[in-house]
Amino acid sequence: MQRKNASNNNNNGSNSVPGGGESTWHYYNEASITRGKSEFVKRWGQRKLEDNWRRSTKEAVQDNTDNSENQDADSSDIALESKEKEEKEAKVDKTKYYKEIPFSDEAKAASLLKVENALYNVGKIYDQKLDEKGNAIKSFEKHLTRFPASKLKSEVLYFLYLLYKEKPDPKFENYAAMLHEEFPNSIYSKLIRNPNYLAETKETSQHINKLYRDAYNLYKAERFFDADSAIKAIRVAYKENDIEDKLQLLEILVIGQTKNALIYKGKLEEFIANQKESVLLPKAKELLASTEEYIKLASTGGKTLNEDQVKYKTDVKDKPHMFIVAVHGKNLKPVKIVNALKKYNGEHYKPGEIQTEVVQLNDTLNLISIKTLVDKSGGMIYYTQIKNFQPFQSETKNLKYDLFVITEENFSLFNRYKKLESYLNFFEEHYKK
Repeated sequence: MQRKNASNNNNNGSNSVPGGGESTWHYYNEASITRGKSEFVKRWGQRKLEDNWRRSTKEAVQDNTDNSENQDADSSDIALESKEKEEKEAKVDKTKYYKEIPFSDEAKAASLLKVENALYNVGKIYDQKLDEKGNAIKSFEKHLTRFPASKLKSEVLYFLYLLYKEKPDPKFENYAAMLHEEFPNSIYSKLIRNPNYLAETKETSQHINKLYRDAYNLYKAERFFDADSAIKAIRVAYKENDIEDKLQLLEILVIGQTKNALIYKGKLEEFIANQKESVLLPKAKELLASTEEYIKLASTGGKTLNEDQVKYKTDVKDKPHMFIVAVHGKNLKPVKIVNALKKYNGEHYKPGEIQTEVVQLNDTLNLISIKTLVDKSGGMIYYTQIKNFQPFQSETKNLKYDLFVITEENFSLFNRYKKLESYLNFFEEHYKK
């Protein structure tokens, strides 16, 4: 009967237990439970009965009311916002990524070139810095397979030759044979045949560079014909040299001082087309740009640029001169003309003071030269007097001929290019006016 009453009392929310008195156990004490709920809500807010309810992402609710409906709404809003955020992030602007993809032939070629150079550089790093010979061989052989027409092929073959020889592995002979067959004149092929090639050619290279400096100094001193001769001498003596681009550009600079701007421009364009790897390429392009500007200005100013014109030196006033009789015609023997000139010289000059010489310029033109006259004025006096010297007139009355005076330096240019009309125009403008 007591047990039944106790049960009834419990069911009625009584705070007593069998044995009488107030209960001390929390879950039998309504006041304690109420206080606990109140403190929990103050600290944590309204929380669902679920795992991990203490997560920091849960926001505490500061009131004591039941906000379950608000929580459900908030959860729905959060889920919706999260979904919208995911969809927004999924809609990425792909344009910037497409910009990096090579689609055109030029872009693909540029991309492949980067790969080609990277494979070569990776092989060198493995070999020379990391000392991983196996990986170096793999990189170089992959380079050969993927880029069989590479400009770096001779170097790659040489690296493989050295790597396999160091192992040792008979494969080095195969790469040596490929190098000799495909690049017989390369420095790498020569190094295989003669390991001392570089040491032996260093002295020769120094000598060639000295000869080049001498030729350049002749050009700077405006001895253009001598500079050109020096360049040709280097090429004859050293057919194989490592300064051919320097020789070519110096030769073009001489042409720029002795010939028409159109010829000069053409030679510069040829150099740029054929010497794409030269360190002198920027200089050549700079010279070409200034020449094109000069031609443009000359055309605007009404000047006619003729490729047959030679650029003769105009500073001639105090330079020694030669007098020239240019006799036209085939199979002529200008002995009588020479005798007439000697007769005049004998009357006006001491023996041996001036010399007479005959030069056959070509099949139809003979030159009779008188040298050396003291300066431009002396040359023009001689020119005027010979024109009026009766024995000379008698010997030339049935012949076609031209008379002019010229400095020895300009005669070198004249003899080189053999453009009589060009010099006669120069003579007319700078001597007779």
